[in-house]
Amino acid sequence: PKLEGICYYRTLDDYLWVKERISAGKSAVIIGGGFIGPEMAAALTENGMNVSMVFPDEYLCRNILPDYLARPLENKYRDRGVSIHCFDRPEGFAAKDDMVITRTERGKEIESNMVLICIGIVPEVSLAKSAGLHVADGIVVDEHLQTSHVDIFAAGDAVFFPNNAIGRMTRFDHWDNAIHQGRTAGRNMAGAKEPYLHISYFSSQLFDFYYEAIGEIDPSLNTYADWQRDKTGVVYFLRDITIRGVLLCNMRGRINAAREMLDKRIAPENLHAAIR
Repeated sequence: PKLEGICYYRTLDDYLWVKERISAGKSAVIIGGGFIGPEMAAALTENGMNVSMVFPDEYLCRNILPDYLARPLENKYRDRGVSIHCFDRPEGFAAKDDMVITRTERGKEIESNMVLICIGIVPEVSLAKSAGLHVADGIVVDEHLQTSHVDIFAAGDAVFFPNNAIGRMTRFDHWDNAIHQGRTAGRNMAGAKEPYLHISYFSSQLFDFYYEAIGEIDPSLNTYADWQRDKTGVVYFLRDITIRGVLLCNMRGRINAAREMLDKRIAPENLHAAIR
């Protein structure tokens, strides 16, 4: 049975549940250190809560940020009072009065007023399955957002589509993608036959560090950082000298310029001041 005080953070109702329980001096455990977890930890900390994080990776945002950005960011979380438990996972939860005890695989017991499970979402595809549509990691569509049924189109977070930016099928859980896919699907249902070519971005605010990212954001790629000043600048993700992704750090209003840089072949030494 689900314990009172534990929230699997996925929906608007979950947001409202958390909002009602935010109170300075109370405590929260965040499970997950990828995208939503760090956002939630920063927001709760700024609202005066005592926050602990538990995640299996070596450091925060490991699948998004290069280590030379992620590690200083994690240090900022520690400086703000966030207790970081990396290389660890929850093993179980128990109730204690009005608190929740989180027990981890490494033997930690963390007491808190609430536990937020921030480990991503699973697409809701039951309707698509019942309709006989092809389903994989979401509702499978072609470049026109047409499903395996000729008269059914799909768009949004639950869609598994050919992503032109990274050259493979993927889902993209972000409002920018949902809006543009919806428009394209609507036009195609009316007979336009337009391929979906929009390259969507995502963004995050983590204390005073804001980023926008577009394209193939993969820390295993080679990167080139073009800093204007401390932690303000552009990080390029490169395959050979081809720009596959762009990360804008504390630079707002430049996403269209970043989008135009994708797939250009530019030697790193020539990327200085390419986006300002």
